[in-house]
Amino acid sequence: MTAVAVYSQTIASAATTDSTSYVDVTDAMTGLSASTKYLVIVHAIVGGDSAAKTFGWQLVQRGDAFSDVVAANSEMIREPYNTTKRSGYAWAGIITTESTDPDGGFVFQHKAVASGTATTEYVTVTAIELTELTEENDYFVTENTSAATHTTTLVSRASHEIAAAYAKDETWMILGFMEIDGNNSTDSSEIVLREQLGRATETDLYNVQAEYEDASEKYQFLLTYAKAYTVDESATYTLYSRDDGGVLNLNEYKASTIIGLRLSAFKQYAIHYTSTPDLDNSASFNDRFTGTITPDTTGKVVYLSTMIAKLVSTGRSVFERLQVDDVSVPNALLEAQEAATAYDSWDLLPMNIVTAEAVTADTGYDYALQFKETYAAVGVNSSALVAFSTELSAILPITYSAVARESFVAGNAASETFLAGSEQGEQNG
Repeated sequence: MTAVAVYSQTIASAATTDSTSYVDVTDAMTGLSASTKYLVIVHAIVGGDSAAKTFGWQLVQRGDAFSDVVAANSEMIREPYNTTKRSGYAWAGIITTESTDPDGGFVFQHKAVASGTATTEYVTVTAIELTELTEENDYFVTENTSAATHTTTLVSRASHEIAAAYAKDETWMILGFMEIDGNNSTDSSEIVLREQLGRATETDLYNVQAEYEDASEKYQFLLTYAKAYTVDESATYTLYSRDDGGVLNLNEYKASTIIGLRLSAFKQYAIHYTSTPDLDNSASFNDRFTGTITPDTTGKVVYLSTMIAKLVSTGRSVFERLQVDDVSVPNALLEAQEAATAYDSWDLLPMNIVTAEAVTADTGYDYALQFKETYAAVGVNSSALVAFSTELSAILPITYSAVARESFVAGNAASETFLAGSEQGEQNG
């Protein structure tokens, strides 16, 4: 069977720079196709040498035909909570490579904004080629780039509906991404991802809350979810944002994206999701999800995850790791650094992982998504893990008759409905 091509770059040791211009952290990718769409996901652990300075990180597309192009909404500007504890960076989007020579691919960069030393302790950039998949049938993307100053009321941003006739008996992965400009260091931003099945009341899948340390900060948030649909009803996913208080210099919504990938298009996949918190554990790595995936062919398995760190008090942290057959992947750098650090006692921060691991046909791979915390009442809230082989299923994809609706609705929301055609712990193959 045909498999999708997957490219991935990571680093073997921490990188630092005192340059005030962006410099490369990851090596260039090679082998990418021209004029081709890729689903690109980035996760990094970052920091700086001063709690009074800001530092920057971003993703660029590189090729011979033009200079580096910064991926939309990928630049994060942060002032560290302190010089020893790190925090996370995450971004996801669909990018089309240039039409001539795309070698160079997608490169992660960092800089000191004005002075100081920026650090990238860990980073993985993963690009999934979408050529063998059909847009709208096998994947979709809905974006809203209409910037708006926050109020204290949740406002819908990007929204996507999968129509009822085509949701049933399919499994989809949903990625929700949002960028916020932090205009003050007092008011927290809240981001919510909600699911509505049919005409039922919306359900909160994820609640994120973040306070900023500097009025020049820009912050990215990435949420992973997946569901197997067994009932003949539509499924709608909506991102919301607001501030939790204040009337002056409120934080600003910049952009959001909802991406869907039909996991039923792949031969083997496994999905996990729970909204039940897991707190007050021992000071060692604890399992959040475990499972086994057995690919039919030699190739790669892609893993994506999100856990919301509940931090309780300023300066507290949570660690994370993904193990396959009891080995941390893609390497041990991730587990050695804080995945989320609280800037405020109310912070609820996403911790993400993405990696693509080589596999051998007909071999079972045991995986475990784990976290570690060392304080009372600290741990994780809503969490999800997705794993899928890159081999495509022999089952024919759904044929969509048409795009039913694409419109911008009230509250700066981008909304799409396609005539298209996880549950916790569901596995295929």
